[in-house]
Amino acid sequence: MIKRDIVIGVILLAIAAAVPFLWPERYVLLELTLFFIYATVVTQWNLVFGVAGVFSLAQMAIFAMGGYVTGMLGLYLNWSLWVAMPVGAVAAVIFSVIIGLACLRLGGAYVALLTFAIAEAMYLLIITDTECFFMEGVTCRNFTGGTRGLVNFGNFGFQQLLGYKYAAFGNYFLALALLALATAFSVFVIRSPVGMAFAALRDNTTYAVARGIGRFKYQLLVFAASALFTGLAGAVYAGYFSVMGADMLNLTLLLLLLSMMVVGGLGRVWGPIAGAATLTLVNEGLNEFVDWRLLGLGLILILFIIFWPTGIVGAIEAAFARLGPKRIAPQPRRALGSRATPAPGRRAERKATVEAAAPDPVLRIEAILGEGPVWSEDEQALYWLDVFLPALNRFDPAVGISKATPLDRPIYAMALRTRGGAIGAFEDGIGFVDLDGGTIEIFGDPKAGSPVNFNDGKCDRRGRFWTGTMAKDWSSPIGGLYCVEPSQKITQMDGEIILSNGLGWSPDDRTMYFTDFGRRVIYAYNFDADTGAVSKRRPFIEIPQDAGFPNGMTIDAEGCLWVAHWDGWRVTRYGPDGKPRQTIRMPVKRPTSCTFGGPDLSILYVTSARMGLTEAELAAAPLSGSVFAIRTDTVGLAEPKFPA
Repeated sequence: MIKRDIVIGVILLAIAAAVPFLWPERYVLLELTLFFIYATVVTQWNLVFGVAGVFSLAQMAIFAMGGYVTGMLGLYLNWSLWVAMPVGAVAAVIFSVIIGLACLRLGGAYVALLTFAIAEAMYLLIITDTECFFMEGVTCRNFTGGTRGLVNFGNFGFQQLLGYKYAAFGNYFLALALLALATAFSVFVIRSPVGMAFAALRDNTTYAVARGIGRFKYQLLVFAASALFTGLAGAVYAGYFSVMGADMLNLTLLLLLLSMMVVGGLGRVWGPIAGAATLTLVNEGLNEFVDWRLLGLGLILILFIIFWPTGIVGAIEAAFARLGPKRIAPQPRRALGSRATPAPGRRAERKATVEAAAPDPVLRIEAILGEGPVWSEDEQALYWLDVFLPALNRFDPAVGISKATPLDRPIYAMALRTRGGAIGAFEDGIGFVDLDGGTIEIFGDPKAGSPVNFNDGKCDRRGRFWTGTMAKDWSSPIGGLYCVEPSQKITQMDGEIILSNGLGWSPDDRTMYFTDFGRRVIYAYNFDADTGAVSKRRPFIEIPQDAGFPNGMTIDAEGCLWVAHWDGWRVTRYGPDGKPRQTIRMPVKRPTSCTFGGPDLSILYVTSARMGLTEAELAAAPLSGSVFAIRTDTVGLAEPKFPA
C-alpha cells in the first residue's frame, strides 16, 4: 500500500514540477499555486473530518490564524516572512488545541456547530475591527486590517531573488513543496497504527474505546497535527498574495474546500488531491457565473453525497477491489463431507507457491470483529468470538446452527477448558467464562495500571494459556507476552511488543511462533514444553506491506503456518522454513484468524471482520464478517484445552 502511494506521489510530483517549464503563463502558475495551497488545507482537513471522523468546520479559521500571525509579524515587527511562517504555523497549532479543548468533548453535529460558530466569531471580530491601531501616513490602520485586510507586510522575496519573470516559479515550487510534505504526512498517518486508531474512532467509537483508545486524546492529537500544515498553508498564502483578509472565512470558500474533500473521497489518501483538482476546474468554470457559484458548489456537494458518497477515489478503489479477489478463476470444490487423498509423492511435486480460489462462507454473518476460532474435537463444533458485539459463538457444521453466548464486555482471546466453559482475556484481566449464562470470573490482571489491552491467545499442548498485550495507542512497543499456568499463576515471558497477535507451536513442541502485528513480523522462539520457557526470539517471517498485516494463525501436522492477512485479502501457508507454499485468496479484505476442524481436521475455518471498512470496501467485499470453511489436502493439529 505504501509502495503504491510512493509511486503515485512521485508521478504526480514529477508532472507538477514539469508544468512551469512546459506552460509558464503567469495566470496558470497563479491558479496552480492557489490549487496547491487549498489542496494542502484539504489533505489536513481530510485527516480530521474524513479519517478521524471529527466534524470540524474550523479548518479555514486555523488557516486564517496561520496567515494573520505571519502577516502581523511581518508588518508590526518587520520579520522576514521566512521566519514568521513557522511561528504562524505554531500559532495555528495552539489555536487548534484551544478549539479542540472547547469542542471535542462533544460529538457529531455539536462539534460542527461549535467549530462553525468559532470560525464565524473570528470572522466577525475581524470585520468589526474599526479601532485605529497605528497611523500609516494619514491613513489609520486597524490591528487585523478590518474589512480591508492586512496588507504591506512583505513577501518571500522571490522577485528580488529570481527576477520578476521567474518570481512566480518560486512561489509555485514553495506551494508544491508544502503540498508534497502535507501529503506525505497524510499518507504516513493514514497508513500507520495511529491512523488505524483514528479510523476505529470514526467507524465504531464503542469498539475503539473498548480497545483502550482515548477518544478525546486522539481527536485532539489529529486536530493539532493537521493544524501545523494548515497554518503553514495560511502563511504561504499570505506571503504569496501579500494580503490576508476576512474573505478567507467566508461561506463560499468553506463550501468549496468541503466539496473538494467530499468529491475526492472522505478518508482517502488521494481524495483531497483528486477533489481539489476537480473542483478547481469547476470553480474556474463558474467564474463567469458569480451569482450562481455558491448554488453550483452546493448542488455538486449534494449530488456526490447522495449518488457517489465515496467520491472519485472511493469509486476507483471499489472498482479495483471488485477486480482483486476475482482475478483467480473459480475452481471446482469438493463437498465438505468428502476428502480426496493425494497420491504418494504428490506433495513433493507441488509448485513452490500454489494459488487457491476464494472460498464461500459457511456462516454468512456480519461480525464486527470475528476472531479466535477454536475447534472442539469432543463436540465436533467450532467456537469463535465476535470481540465487540461481544459474544462467544458455537457453530455446529453438522446441522448448520450457530448459537451465541452474549457477554457483558469485549473479549480479546479465548481457549476452551477441560471442565467446560472457556478461559478468556478481557480489559479487566484474565478469567473464566460460563458458556451457559455468559458469567465471567476474573482471577488475575498482569497488565493492571499499564496502557495496554490483551489481544489474541491460545493454549500450548501442556495446557498453559498464552496471551499477549498491545499498546492502546497501537504504535508503542510496550506490549508483553504472558503465560497462564493451570494453577492460575501468570508470568510475563517477553516484552517490547507493539500489537500481539497469532500464536502457535511446531508439531515437535520445540518452537513457538508469535506475531507482532504492529511490526508485520512473526517471531520464532526456542520452546521448552516441560517448563514453558521461551528463548532466542528471532524474526521468522516478515510480511511485505502490500500483503497486509499478519493476524491470527494455526499450524498443521507438517509444521506449516497458516496465517490470516489483515488488509491482505488472503490466508497464506508458510513452510517450516518460513517460505510461502500456498495462498488462498479470500473474498474479504480482513480475514482475522484460522483453525483446523472437521472429523479429520482437514477443514480450515477462517474468521473475518467488517471493522473499519468504508462503504466502498464493504460493497466490494459484502461477505466481510463471515466465517469460511476451506477443504485442504493437509490435516491440522488438535487445539489443546486449559486443564482447570
